[in-house]
Amino acid sequence: MKVIWKSVICSLLTGIFVLLIALASHKFFDKEHSSKESAQPTHTVVVADNSPIGTYNWVAVIASIIALGISALTLYSQEKVAENTSMLSYKAQEEVLYDLVRHFYRNMAVMWAITNRIDDAAMRHNMRKNKKQKNETPVSGSSTVQYYTAYPSEIHLKKAKVPSNNIHPELYVNDDYKYNIINEFLLELRNYNLELEVASKHFQNTKLAKEIIDYDIDTLLFKPANLTNRIIKVLASLEGLSLKIRTEISTLGFLSKYCKRVWKRYAESCAKRYGLNLSNEAMAVISTFDNNKFTDLLKERVLAQKIEKKIAPNCEKIIIKNHDKNVADNKDCSPWENNIECYNNPKPYTDFIFKTKHELFFKMLNEDAQIECGKNRSGGDKLLIIGIKS
Repeated sequence: MKVIWKSVICSLLTGIFVLLIALASHKFFDKEHSSKESAQPTHTVVVADNSPIGTYNWVAVIASIIALGISALTLYSQEKVAENTSMLSYKAQEEVLYDLVRHFYRNMAVMWAITNRIDDAAMRHNMRKNKKQKNETPVSGSSTVQYYTAYPSEIHLKKAKVPSNNIHPELYVNDDYKYNIINEFLLELRNYNLELEVASKHFQNTKLAKEIIDYDIDTLLFKPANLTNRIIKVLASLEGLSLKIRTEISTLGFLSKYCKRVWKRYAESCAKRYGLNLSNEAMAVISTFDNNKFTDLLKERVLAQKIEKKIAPNCEKIIIKNHDKNVADNKDCSPWENNIECYNNPKPYTDFIFKTKHELFFKMLNEDAQIECGKNRSGGDKLLIIGIKS
């Protein structure tokens, strides 16, 4: 955008420069014409040029006006191109973020399937070991997992990684607030990829205590929901505040400096419009005439409404569509016959996306995990679980 403005300013200055040259040349030639006229004999009849600028200088003036007109058209067209390019870039970035919601949901389903498979392998191993040692049916509780006897293939964790090069903070280089939000999110994605790498190495290390593996599993089950929560907030922040909200915030700032009584009435009016009038916190802030805190509450409320009305419903559609596609694509496959334990701690999904549809979410998650635990069309395991030699 800065480059466009520089080129437009150069064009405008060029047009103005040509116009100044035309006016200067008019004065010079007019003076020269006057001196020549005075040198002529008195009987010579001179036809005066009554035009205000001069016959020949009209050409330069018209050229200057045309140059200015071209500069204005250049400004308009380049602004349109820049606006369309930015819209395409911002739209593409938004679609990438929404697709990460799908990616993290799939990661959660696959990780939950892996957890059940390695738990099952360990319990079966412990049961066989107990039977061999005691030559009898194991007593109650003897099948509890004390250590893992299998681990997932590295490929499953590599697929879970996030291609962070699809996130472009440079799009928001002229907006420090949005740039910092994207940059912080990128750091979280980097940490997630590192956690996947570390977990992959831990799974293959038979000397590590079970508690360390459990910690890795809990992290990889928690992170998809946590990062989905961050995506929701990032999307809301990138969409920003409407012109109406920004105008009201500016008005509040002006009134807080010069007319506190009017500020209080206006703040109460804003609180009522945006649903803050029921908040004791908002009322307490208004009573103390704290404009900064009140505008922060107002922004949070507006972003929460944006999440509730637009972003969360979009995420819900993406997850449901992904689930339906997964079921359709695997209709010829055999899901796991064992009962799969319900994972019931993905709070960001149930707090924001499936706020009133908890049962639907858990049903889809466990169906997807059961598919991943099962067999493919060829009768082989969809998940490659590698046994550890004892």
